[in-house]
Amino acid sequence: MKVDDRLHGHPKARAAGLAAMGLWVLAGSYASAYIAKNREGFVPATWIATLPRGNSNANRLVAVGLWTQETVDGDAGFRFKDWLEINPSWEQEQARKEKERARQRRSRSAARAAEAEVEHGDGHGVTPGGSHAMSHGVSHGVSHETPTRPDLVVETFGGGATLGTARVRPPRSCERHDGQADAPPCGACRQARISHENWKPAVQQTFRCVEHSIDHSGVCRSCRADELAEAIPSLKSALDRKE
Repeated sequence: MKVDDRLHGHPKARAAGLAAMGLWVLAGSYASAYIAKNREGFVPATWIATLPRGNSNANRLVAVGLWTQETVDGDAGFRFKDWLEINPSWEQEQARKEKERARQRRSRSAARAAEAEVEHGDGHGVTPGGSHAMSHGVSHGVSHETPTRPDLVVETFGGGATLGTARVRPPRSCERHDGQADAPPCGACRQARISHENWKPAVQQTFRCVEHSIDHSGVCRSCRADELAEAIPSLKSALDRKE
């Protein structure tokens, strides 16, 4: 139910009093929830009778001119006066609901199409025999494997090691739709967004032997052995803590 923003100062509302206006609000919610053809704004007397002082407050609303007393399809009750001036009819409400259902169907269909595009590719690069033409395991920027967390990259230098997923954060969209704000649903773009959001900068940590714990020598075999033995598990733990 829509409420006029001038209701608080309307003479009829002030004359009805707070108790009767409380019924007016609750009954408006009921009428909206159970809207039916030719019953817009109608509230049956049987429902009003279930509320404390429901009948007396309903009669008060009739007396000040906010409600009318009517019988619809054999049901006695009350109807909001001028309900259809600011509230939708049954036909209008049905059209709104159907429009919303159609929007939801389109949204679900687009989501399913995007998921299928990520799983099976976008249709380009498929050979007549039905197999996907792959270049280094990737076709149009979409991997045909199940998306997983990017492999960690470890680089060793001197007495240290660098762990991360990439030195440069990947873009949010595929090459075809780069920079397009209104790009259509695209599996490659979805995969690019996943990579962009999962990207983490490199984490650097240095490992040294006891002898060179302060002044590291890049040619010390012990330092380099410690580095290779400890770099991967230690840096993985550091990355997990960073998450």
